[in-house]
Amino acid sequence: MPGGSHGCTLPCTPATGATLQHSLPAVLKIRKFPIMTRVRTSPRRRILGPRTTRAGAEPSRGDMIRVSEIDKEDAGQLCHAFLGTAWERPLNHFDGLLAEHESGLRTVLVARLDNQLAGHASIFWKPAYPYFRSHGIPEIQDLNVVPRLRRRRVASRLLDEAEKRVSGSYSQVGISFGLHPGYGAAQRLYVMRGYVPDGQGVFWRDRFPGEAETVVLDDHLLLHLVKNLR
Repeated sequence: MPGGSHGCTLPCTPATGATLQHSLPAVLKIRKFPIMTRVRTSPRRRILGPRTTRAGAEPSRGDMIRVSEIDKEDAGQLCHAFLGTAWERPLNHFDGLLAEHESGLRTVLVARLDNQLAGHASIFWKPAYPYFRSHGIPEIQDLNVVPRLRRRRVASRLLDEAEKRVSGSYSQVGISFGLHPGYGAAQRLYVMRGYVPDGQGVFWRDRFPGEAETVVLDDHLLLHLVKNLR
């Protein structure tokens, strides 16, 4: 039929074929469609690991570091800890640290990570660097961490303890680093901890080079920094 019936069928008479109007009600063919139900799902849970919670989290690595003053047994252990590294030193070097500690020239701190010696640092109460010495600023020197134990906050803990000890009697503390790329980690660490250049320029082989003077970029080319502790 023209126009379509949209699913309706109408009977016709045998004689004329005319469509019977309103003789029978239209029969609707209804197609059944499945009922679409929107199911609400719970939000995806963030996976934190094997049932880890903030309250039950493991302690940070920094919590396992203990810092103390050097003793007679530490000298040999420090020598052994740095064997085979670029920072290897003979035993008499560490014996010398112990002797200067006992004389009061410096305070030597050692750090232990899980009961193994991991590094050391010294506080020079009367440093040789002219600016620090004339201004009464103690200097932190010889900060060194066993390479395989680095990036576990050992250096930070040594600095924490050194700064704490200095702050008891002084308002400032000094430190220095070399300028070649080998000191990159120290450069970033010290600046992040609030150390700023002392304003004296670079120091090379026990003197301040003049402007336009040629120097060698070695371990002796240093920039000294200070930090306010109060």
